Amino acid sequence: MSDIFELRLNSGKLLEENKKVHEIGVIAMGSYLENHGSALPIDTDIKIASYVAFNVALKTGVKFLGTVCTSTEYDYVKHGIHNSLEDIISELEDIIIKYSKIGINKLLIINCHGGNLDISKKIDFLKDNIKKRLENSYSKELDMDSDVDVDLEYLKKIKHNFKDYGNIEKLKIDVKSFGYIHAYSEELSIGKYIGIYEEKKMNKHNPLNYEEIGMVGLVEARQNNKYINEEAEMVENKPAIVDANYGKELTDKMIKESIYCIKEFLKE
Repeated sequence: MSDIFELRLNSGKLLEENKKVHEIGVIAMGSYLENHGSALPIDTDIKIASYVAFNVALKTGVKFLGTVCTSTEYDYVKHGIHNSLEDIISELEDIIIKYSKIGINKLLIINCHGGNLDISKKIDFLKDNIKKRLENSYSKELDMDSDVDVDLEYLKKIKHNFKDYGNIEKLKIDVKSFGYIHAYSEELSIGKYIGIYEEKKMNKHNPLNYEEIGMVGLVEARQNNKYINEEAEMVENKPAIVDANYGKELTDKMIKESIYCIKEFLKE
């Protein structure tokens, strides 16, 4: 079998007609298990992030890598089931290592859950861990006596098409986070636009029935975070507005800002 196979990297829609988009992956991060009142599902955050990430992939040609399963939350915010920050880092390491095998060396994480914000502080730590693992992986690929099962023919084809494969100095990771008041007007409007909002359940969707809406009833969260308290006070005094056009505007803005991050990757 020949060790040369030419992928047509310049085919299809590519941002700026740059075939380097194939070395960029985009992944959604949010939360799968979190109450959002009655009109939005428990996985609202990850569904919004997935919608944005997938549309970024469609519009730019970058690879959509799916979702991060784990999520975290500040210990004083109790409205769902979450993991530790360390769990997220571990999962991201595995994801990036896995997709490096198809030539991905740059990753944009699109996050739509406020509890995950601290992941941005761990990017350098994450990159260092990944670089160490990749160095070990690449050295084993070159070691013919290694007991690691390596498909050398596959690797030759990848290296032929993706010249930066194996160059850990090219590894880039960025996080783009978007945050809205919990289960309130913005999330409801985005939810209506992307199709996860249930109109017939909206009549019960208020903080008196569901304490997590605007975090109005989450006393510990309000006591520990002045920004949460300020938002909760606003929600208490202003009923939610659901507007699909507003939801489209917010969604388009998230997509546009995420595409800007892709453009920055392409400059490197």
